[in-house]
Amino acid sequence: MRTLLLSLLTFLAFNVYTQDTKVLFLGNSYTYVNDLPTILQNLANTNGHTLIKDQSTPGGCTLNGHTNNNTSMNKIKQGAWDFVILQAQSQEPSWPISQIESQVFPYAKILCDTIKQYNPCAEILFFDTWGRKNGDAQNCAVWPPVCTFEGMNNRLLAGYYMMAEQNQASMSPVGIAWRIAREDGIMDDMDLYTGDGSHPSAYGSYLAACVMYHSIFKEPVSSSFYNGLAEDEALYLQSVANAVFAEDFEFVFEDEYSNNTFVFNRDSYFAHGQSVFAHFSYEESDGQISFSNESVNETSVEWFFGDGTNTLEENPIHQFNTGAFEVKLIASNNCFTDSVKHAIDIAQSVDELNNTQVSIQVVQDVMVINGLENIRNVQVFNVLGVLLSEYTDLNTNVLQIETKHHKSLIIRFTDHFGQVFSKKIVL
Repeated sequence: MRTLLLSLLTFLAFNVYTQDTKVLFLGNSYTYVNDLPTILQNLANTNGHTLIKDQSTPGGCTLNGHTNNNTSMNKIKQGAWDFVILQAQSQEPSWPISQIESQVFPYAKILCDTIKQYNPCAEILFFDTWGRKNGDAQNCAVWPPVCTFEGMNNRLLAGYYMMAEQNQASMSPVGIAWRIAREDGIMDDMDLYTGDGSHPSAYGSYLAACVMYHSIFKEPVSSSFYNGLAEDEALYLQSVANAVFAEDFEFVFEDEYSNNTFVFNRDSYFAHGQSVFAHFSYEESDGQISFSNESVNETSVEWFFGDGTNTLEENPIHQFNTGAFEVKLIASNNCFTDSVKHAIDIAQSVDELNNTQVSIQVVQDVMVINGLENIRNVQVFNVLGVLLSEYTDLNTNVLQIETKHHKSLIIRFTDHFGQVFSKKIVL
């Protein structure tokens, strides 16, 4: 009997702007401190993309301020932008609902309507910023939900998501990444804030740029550009950004102030915009695979099954022979194209893996895993269940993983026959 063996290959994204991606930033000091646009540009360049950037980022500028700023409006009207990133003043999306409905939402609409008029194929990307380190002390007495980082972060999330939903835009979940990093206990080693507890440190800006990279290019950031940070620090921040877009990541909170239940995951960030995010799932029975297109914002798809055949069906069923196949889905609309690949192996039989073959030791902040002869995939999760890193197509019996910034980890192993087991490591 044939059994399907699964492994996820490198996620690849292809945007219609394959040569140049033009990005306009409209924000304030949260954007210009540490030169976030240039960090993003360098991350893109080291991964083979060409990102052209411009910005209008006056200190403390609100969305209303941008609607009355000639520089901002003229840059929008230049046209030909692929992405326009909107960042509000650091507090205004966290204000009470009635206040943001009258003092924030109308100006977000003016900006978005103008962007669409002059850039019909641009993706509007709301930059979900972070809560202040110890909450908003200025407004805490009159608006208690913002008295803590978590409370302010949630209010910002709600505000930005509602603006994205109302204006057919996407959201870059930087604030969620900050929450993950803080809950993972990194603040002692890598404080995301400067001394004022509000503006981003070099770590914070790098993390924000990594999240934006994923939002724009629809692929995990994996860059050798560290912006002056130590390699292990930069790679950790890259992994946090990637975790926010992991297939199994979800953050939910009940918002009593807007009477909404907010569910944040990889699909919801893009659901209200127009940029395409390609994704699919599949099930197997006796070598016949049923594919389900789960892409976001696409109007057409094309499948390539790796055996010389293809189809335009949305949810095809395909019969494979024994062997290894790379299945590719291309999803498109009038403005954007994205693609994703998965590797599928059809084998003749299944052997059970004795997971006692795998041994794990931690030596000086490095986890050493031995006994990987029969392992094809290793995934590393933090205690929140967020995927931090993944190792595929292993050609070694030993794997070393940096553990410096974690208290405990969950390691999930998949063998060559698709069998899965996990080990929890307390550091």
